[in-house]
Amino acid sequence: MSFPLPFTLGLRRYAGVDVDEHNNEVEVWAPPVKQAAAFYLADSTEPASPGNAQRLVADAIAFVDISVAVKPHDHVVIPELGGEFDVEGLPQNWNYGPWGYQPDRLVLALRRVDG
Repeated sequence: MSFPLPFTLGLRRYAGVDVDEHNNEVEVWAPPVKQAAAFYLADSTEPASPGNAQRLVADAIAFVDISVAVKPHDHVVIPELGGEFDVEGLPQNWNYGPWGYQPDRLVLALRRVDG
């Protein structure tokens, strides 16, 4: 038994390090691949930090099919929630709980920091 994934998100897999036009190493991600999903904005804050009055931290939760290979450092694009998020930590797999419930979904913790 699983729950529906009525929306889509873009999964951008981490592709490693490349060199930009100034010969600096930069991290790169593959173009987004659409995945069926459900998601919500869990929290957003504007922490007070010296010299950074405009910082916004947004945390979101996304659900994808268990067959989707998501890793820490991948990015997830969700325009409905404001843009591109980092995958935080390992995906949660709830198929192995003590009550036999197997939703066949991964739970992704996401974070976006602007400013």
